[in-house]
Amino acid sequence: MEGDQPTEQVRQRITRAVEDAQSQAGEGKVVKVLFTDEKGEPVGQWASNQIPEDPFSRSNISGLVEPPFPLAQLVYLAETHPVHSAALEQKTVDICGGGWEWEAKDPDVTDDVQRDEVSTWFDQLSPDEVDMKEVIYSTWLDVETTGWGLMELVRDPGGILRKCYPVPAHTVRAHKNGFSLCQIRDSRKVWFRRWGAPDLNGKRVEVDSKTGSITTVKTPASDLFVVRKPARRSTWYGIPGYISSVGWITLALAARDDNLYFFANRREPRWAIVLTNLAEDPDLENDLRRAFTVDLRQPHRNILVPITGPGKVDFQKLSDNRQEGSFDRLSERADKAIMISHRVPAERLANSQVGPLGGNATFEASKVYKEGVVGPSQELLQNRLNRLLDIEYAIAMGGDKKNPDPPVYKLVMDDLDTSSDAEDLEQTVTAFKADLISLKEARHRLKLDPLEFEGEGVSDLNDMLWSQLPGTSNYDDVAPGVPPTVDTAALDSAVKSLLLEARDTRDRIEELARGE
Repeated sequence: MEGDQPTEQVRQRITRAVEDAQSQAGEGKVVKVLFTDEKGEPVGQWASNQIPEDPFSRSNISGLVEPPFPLAQLVYLAETHPVHSAALEQKTVDICGGGWEWEAKDPDVTDDVQRDEVSTWFDQLSPDEVDMKEVIYSTWLDVETTGWGLMELVRDPGGILRKCYPVPAHTVRAHKNGFSLCQIRDSRKVWFRRWGAPDLNGKRVEVDSKTGSITTVKTPASDLFVVRKPARRSTWYGIPGYISSVGWITLALAARDDNLYFFANRREPRWAIVLTNLAEDPDLENDLRRAFTVDLRQPHRNILVPITGPGKVDFQKLSDNRQEGSFDRLSERADKAIMISHRVPAERLANSQVGPLGGNATFEASKVYKEGVVGPSQELLQNRLNRLLDIEYAIAMGGDKKNPDPPVYKLVMDDLDTSSDAEDLEQTVTAFKADLISLKEARHRLKLDPLEFEGEGVSDLNDMLWSQLPGTSNYDDVAPGVPPTVDTAALDSAVKSLLLEARDTRDRIEELARGE
């Protein structure tokens, strides 16, 4: 408990462990890190031998570890800069916005009944007001924004998973013990257990939802499913990929605010007013000062200066520089740096840039973006989700919690289509000319209706054209009305007849050429 001092026995145990570690380190050996609770008891053994960062440098009294970057500030930045916000949203849409399909882990082992069961069970995990696409979308948006995303897993009294709720990532902190996570809002606090945490001495470690204790548990906490990006600086938290451009985001916001101040206040002196040989008038200076005071409603109003006697008033312009829209080149540089840090092509953000001679590298940039950003992120997300499915689905179907029997299907995120119509046409025509696909397959790829001959006596030709020739057996459903089977002998006879007629025609032409 907080504030309790360790007993002498615990102190001796820790001292011996430290002395052993120091002796091994002196011999050049790798030291294994042991995590202990307030009583000095081990709370977990990690598979990795890496030494985590010192949690005491950024932890509070409860043992919570502060993230490398303020999560609330990262969320604030995502809501202020348009290019940064659009990049976060677009990456999330490209990665998980298209949904997913259920694919057999082994093509030779399929079960349509189980496929429908897995799909139905997974869809029913969403809260009533949203669907699982929205839950996964919210979770991954937090991954892109803060470096990690969280879902609360709610179970029934039997321990079966029933619902998944997205949890705002910036409200949660990880505990140094590796088992507990705490959500803090205002002065309220609730504890969770990290899903997938290792067992201790062969037993599942529970967390108290009110106190966070892992030794005395009165109210078991819900599990939090964590998806995080790999981070070099943190053992507990992920780090978003755009973090190197935070300075550019801040600079772009400062340039924007400077322009706002200009239009709102116009505080910079642009004119000097010189009063010469004027009659003493104590109110004149106050009148001029009041006339040139910023008025938000009338920034370009006219002024009248009453002059008596031989004096004069000179207005001298101090600067001819235009201030409207300042830092436009700086803003362009900042936007480019932000997109580079996100590794998102400008075309994905509706910000197409024309290259030399009016050309661009849209196809190449989209290919790199798909293979280098979207693909690895989809792989990370679907692997984490499939790990959850393999365990929780088996438990829901009455399987063994220790040795669950996973489903034969896995979740696969829909592939991002970055090709254009012109590219699809070119690739399809090339494959058709190389005899890699049939005419029917080519038109199916281009989403065109079957091409049929018109006129009398051509129905047989249409039947032969759309029959089950090699390479077309998977596309029977795209040509309604086509007979499902074809008389192969009749087809061979028709082809032979055409060849014979062509040969006879060639022979007759040669005879005419010889004058016979």
